[in-house]
Amino acid sequence: MRIFLFQKSFVILLSVLILFHGGKLYSGEAMPFHLKVVDSAGKETTLENLRGRKVVLVVYTSSMSDCKRHLERFVTLSEDFMGEDVLFSIVDITPLGYEEFLSNLPDNKGNAIFRKDLDGNIARILDVIFLPTTFFISEEGEVLERHESLHLWDSTEFKVSVKKFIEAGS
Repeated sequence: MRIFLFQKSFVILLSVLILFHGGKLYSGEAMPFHLKVVDSAGKETTLENLRGRKVVLVVYTSSMSDCKRHLERFVTLSEDFMGEDVLFSIVDITPLGYEEFLSNLPDNKGNAIFRKDLDGNIARILDVIFLPTTFFISEEGEVLERHESLHLWDSTEFKVSVKKFIEAGS
Protein backbone atom coordinates (compact mmCIF):
# COMPACT_ATOMS: atom_id res chain seq x y z
CA MET A 1 0.00 0.00 0.00
CA ARG A 2 2.83 2.40 0.84
CA ILE A 3 4.51 1.73 -2.50
CA PHE A 4 1.24 2.35 -4.37
CA LEU A 5 0.78 5.68 -2.54
CA PHE A 6 4.39 6.61 -3.30
CA GLN A 7 3.88 5.82 -6.99
CA LYS A 8 0.66 7.77 -7.17
CA SER A 9 2.17 10.73 -5.28
CA PHE A 10 5.24 10.67 -7.51
CA VAL A 11 3.14 10.73 -10.69
CA ILE A 12 0.96 13.57 -9.38
CA LEU A 13 3.99 15.59 -8.27
CA LEU A 14 5.75 14.97 -11.57
CA SER A 15 2.66 16.04 -13.52
CA VAL A 16 2.29 19.24 -11.49
CA LEU A 17 5.96 20.15 -11.94
CA ILE A 18 5.76 19.56 -15.66
CA LEU A 19 2.59 21.62 -16.04
CA PHE A 20 4.44 24.61 -14.61
CA HIS A 21 7.39 24.06 -16.94
CA GLY A 22 5.76 25.21 -20.16
CA GLY A 23 6.23 23.99 -23.72
CA LYS A 24 6.85 20.40 -24.76
CA LEU A 25 9.79 19.22 -26.76
CA TYR A 26 7.95 18.66 -30.03
CA SER A 27 9.00 17.44 -33.44
CA GLY A 28 11.47 19.79 -35.06
CA GLU A 29 13.05 20.96 -31.82
CA ALA A 30 16.61 20.28 -30.73
CA MET A 31 17.38 17.64 -28.12
CA PRO A 32 18.99 19.12 -24.98
CA PHE A 33 22.09 16.90 -24.85
CA HIS A 34 23.43 18.55 -21.67
CA LEU A 35 21.08 16.53 -19.42
CA LYS A 36 22.97 14.53 -16.77
CA VAL A 37 22.58 10.77 -16.40
CA VAL A 38 24.35 7.83 -14.81
CA ASP A 39 24.63 4.62 -16.83
CA SER A 40 24.22 1.03 -15.65
CA ALA A 41 27.99 0.80 -15.11
CA GLY A 42 27.84 3.71 -12.64
CA LYS A 43 29.49 6.26 -14.94
CA GLU A 44 28.15 9.81 -14.72
CA THR A 45 27.73 11.39 -18.13
CA THR A 46 25.36 13.47 -20.22
CA LEU A 47 23.24 12.57 -23.22
CA GLU A 48 25.97 14.17 -25.38
CA ASN A 49 27.18 10.75 -26.55
CA LEU A 50 23.86 10.35 -28.38
CA ARG A 51 24.73 13.19 -30.76
CA GLY A 52 25.59 11.98 -34.25
CA ARG A 53 23.48 8.82 -33.96
CA LYS A 54 19.86 8.01 -34.71
CA VAL A 55 18.31 7.47 -31.30
CA VAL A 56 15.07 6.06 -29.97
CA LEU A 57 14.97 7.62 -26.49
CA VAL A 58 12.48 6.27 -23.96
CA VAL A 59 11.78 8.11 -20.71
CA TYR A 60 10.09 5.92 -18.08
CA THR A 61 9.88 5.26 -14.35
CA SER A 62 10.82 1.95 -12.78
CA SER A 63 8.54 2.67 -9.82
CA MET A 64 5.42 1.93 -11.87
CA SER A 65 4.77 -1.72 -12.71
CA ASP A 66 3.03 -0.74 -15.96
CA CYS A 67 6.13 1.10 -17.18
CA LYS A 68 8.38 -1.81 -16.19
CA ARG A 69 6.24 -4.29 -18.09
CA HIS A 70 6.25 -2.18 -21.25
CA LEU A 71 9.96 -1.53 -20.87
CA GLU A 72 10.63 -5.26 -21.03
CA ARG A 73 8.59 -5.40 -24.23
CA PHE A 74 10.53 -2.45 -25.62
CA VAL A 75 13.85 -4.18 -24.90
CA THR A 76 12.59 -7.30 -26.67
CA LEU A 77 11.58 -5.19 -29.67
CA SER A 78 15.00 -3.50 -29.71
CA GLU A 79 16.57 -6.93 -30.25
CA ASP A 80 15.06 -6.94 -33.74
CA PHE A 81 17.26 -3.97 -34.65
CA MET A 82 20.64 -5.35 -33.57
CA GLY A 83 23.26 -4.23 -36.08
CA GLU A 84 21.03 -1.48 -37.47
CA ASP A 85 22.00 2.20 -37.50
CA VAL A 86 19.95 3.12 -34.42
CA LEU A 87 20.64 3.36 -30.70
CA PHE A 88 17.98 2.63 -28.08
CA SER A 89 18.52 4.76 -24.99
CA ILE A 90 16.28 4.25 -21.99
CA VAL A 91 16.24 6.78 -19.14
CA ASP A 92 14.68 6.06 -15.73
CA ILE A 93 13.40 9.21 -14.01
CA THR A 94 12.45 7.50 -10.74
CA PRO A 95 13.72 9.42 -7.68
CA LEU A 96 15.21 6.26 -6.16
CA GLY A 97 18.83 5.42 -5.51
CA TYR A 98 21.23 3.89 -7.96
CA GLU A 99 20.99 0.40 -6.45
CA GLU A 100 17.21 0.38 -6.89
CA PHE A 101 17.73 1.53 -10.48
CA LEU A 102 20.03 -1.45 -11.16
CA SER A 103 17.69 -3.92 -9.47
CA ASN A 104 14.80 -2.80 -11.69
CA LEU A 105 16.57 -3.31 -15.03
CA PRO A 106 15.20 -6.06 -17.29
CA ASP A 107 17.47 -8.56 -19.01
CA ASN A 108 18.92 -6.79 -22.02
CA LYS A 109 19.83 -8.84 -25.06
CA GLY A 110 19.12 -5.98 -27.45
CA ASN A 111 21.08 -2.82 -28.14
CA ALA A 112 19.35 -0.77 -25.45
CA ILE A 113 21.47 1.42 -23.15
CA PHE A 114 20.01 2.11 -19.72
CA ARG A 115 20.56 5.36 -17.88
CA LYS A 116 19.19 7.03 -14.76
CA ASP A 117 18.29 10.72 -14.54
CA LEU A 118 21.01 12.12 -12.30
CA ASP A 119 19.65 15.48 -11.25
CA GLY A 120 15.90 15.11 -11.78
CA ASN A 121 15.68 17.45 -14.76
CA ILE A 122 14.98 15.16 -17.69
CA ALA A 123 11.21 14.84 -17.27
CA ARG A 124 10.85 18.58 -16.64
CA ILE A 125 13.02 19.73 -19.53
CA LEU A 126 11.57 17.22 -22.00
CA ASP A 127 8.10 17.98 -20.59
CA VAL A 128 7.25 14.34 -20.05
CA ILE A 129 3.74 13.97 -18.64
CA PHE A 130 2.80 10.47 -19.76
CA LEU A 131 5.09 7.56 -19.09
CA PRO A 132 6.72 6.11 -20.97
CA THR A 133 7.40 8.82 -23.57
CA THR A 134 9.44 7.97 -26.66
CA PHE A 135 11.46 10.36 -28.82
CA PHE A 136 12.92 9.61 -32.27
CA ILE A 137 16.02 11.82 -32.55
CA SER A 138 18.01 12.41 -35.76
CA GLU A 139 21.81 12.41 -36.01
CA GLU A 140 21.67 16.21 -35.90
CA GLY A 141 19.82 16.11 -32.58
CA GLU A 142 16.42 17.09 -33.96
CA VAL A 143 13.36 15.45 -32.43
CA LEU A 144 11.59 13.88 -35.40
CA GLU A 145 8.77 12.19 -33.46
CA ARG A 146 7.40 12.18 -29.95
CA HIS A 147 5.10 9.41 -28.73
CA GLU A 148 3.50 9.37 -25.31
CA SER A 149 2.56 6.05 -23.71
CA LEU A 150 4.52 3.48 -25.72
CA HIS A 151 2.16 0.75 -24.52
CA LEU A 152 -0.42 2.05 -27.00
CA TRP A 153 1.79 0.87 -29.84
CA ASP A 154 1.53 -2.71 -30.94
CA SER A 155 4.73 -4.53 -31.88
CA THR A 156 4.11 -4.28 -35.61
CA GLU A 157 3.43 -0.53 -35.55
CA PHE A 158 6.53 0.09 -33.44
CA LYS A 159 8.74 -1.98 -35.75
CA VAL A 160 7.43 -0.19 -38.84
CA SER A 161 8.01 3.23 -37.23
CA VAL A 162 11.58 2.35 -36.22
CA LYS A 163 12.32 0.89 -39.67
CA LYS A 164 11.09 4.09 -41.38
CA PHE A 165 13.13 6.14 -38.90
CA ILE A 166 16.29 4.14 -39.69
CA GLU A 167 15.76 4.41 -43.46
CA ALA A 168 15.00 8.16 -43.40
CA GLY A 169 17.95 10.11 -44.72
CA SER A 170 19.99 6.97 -45.47
